[in-house]
Amino acid sequence: MTGLHQSNMCQAKTTESCARGEAKRRGQQFVEKQPLYEILYNLNQGFEPVLDQLQQLEKLGLGHQPWKALRVSVEENRAEVNFELVERLAEREERDWTNLAWIRLRAGEASRSARRADRWRPLGRWNLLMMGRQNQPRQRQP
Repeated sequence: MTGLHQSNMCQAKTTESCARGEAKRRGQQFVEKQPLYEILYNLNQGFEPVLDQLQQLEKLGLGHQPWKALRVSVEENRAEVNFELVERLAEREERDWTNLAWIRLRAGEASRSARRADRWRPLGRWNLLMMGRQNQPRQRQP
């Protein structure tokens, strides 16, 4: 399938099945998006108590302990984890957005083609009669 653009290969597939196929081709395991967002939320929730406790230790002033430096280190680790996970999610969302837009555009083309075909279909007597009524101005009722 070399030479085919990714969106062309996924044209008839749903976004999820396309993502599964892409992950398989890259030798990666497909993971649903919702658990990734939940993990991101839970990780950030888990960092908060650690940061709060380090701040409390810093406020107690227990000698010359590097509580502030440890707090900064934890914040740095949280930022790195967030960045890595959000970057992967952004790539995934961008692929899904592109695939869904492509599917929407293809569906629009199909419906336009169907409407065009309907315009050229031979009209029966009843349809001609109805078209004539639609083109007549409506009379006001007193």
